[in-house]
Amino acid sequence: MIRLLVAGEGANELGRFARADRSAGEAERTVGPGVIEALLAKIRPGGWEIRRALLWRDVRKYRPGLPGEGEARTVNGLILLARELGCHALVFLRDRDGQRRRERALAQAVKRALQLVDRPPLIAAGVPVEKMEAWLLALRAERMTESCSDPVAALHERHGVPPKRTAAMVELVHNARLRLVPADARSLLRWLRQAAGALCVRVPRDWPVPARP
Repeated sequence: MIRLLVAGEGANELGRFARADRSAGEAERTVGPGVIEALLAKIRPGGWEIRRALLWRDVRKYRPGLPGEGEARTVNGLILLARELGCHALVFLRDRDGQRRRERALAQAVKRALQLVDRPPLIAAGVPVEKMEAWLLALRAERMTESCSDPVAALHERHGVPPKRTAAMVELVHNARLRLVPADARSLLRWLRQAAGALCVRVPRDWPVPARP
């Protein structure tokens, strides 16, 4: 059984695991899976379990006194926790939200950890551009989603998925065909490949290859 540590920004990503967070508003709470769990099940239906799931803001920071490296400290904290829990892999999503610096910091933190940490877990580090809702549009075979000015509104207007409705997002994932994701959905396609590696799944030949920037 592959054991996973999962982290995301809210209930849309984590689903039922976010219910344990008492600070979450009622609109964020759900009793079913979140988008991360649904995507993982799409890649591999069984043979894995989520050992623990955390909201991004609740991750215990590694060396919290170190200035200027908030994202890196969070990633380090997750990697250390994954090792403590005996997890084979760490899976997370963190929206870019227009912050290219955030994207670079996360990529550098993962790269550094893989080089310096003894026996690091496999890592599927997702940074949706610019939001997770853009990934959901791509899962409906829409093109140019990473440059969509308002993916939340587009998802609602064109596909009937209301904002923050986790169950509707998960249903969209269940009905998606990964081979139809456009090549310009680069951040999604890169993460799908990382997640397949974390789940010990060979990348299917019919999956699209991320287009060059």
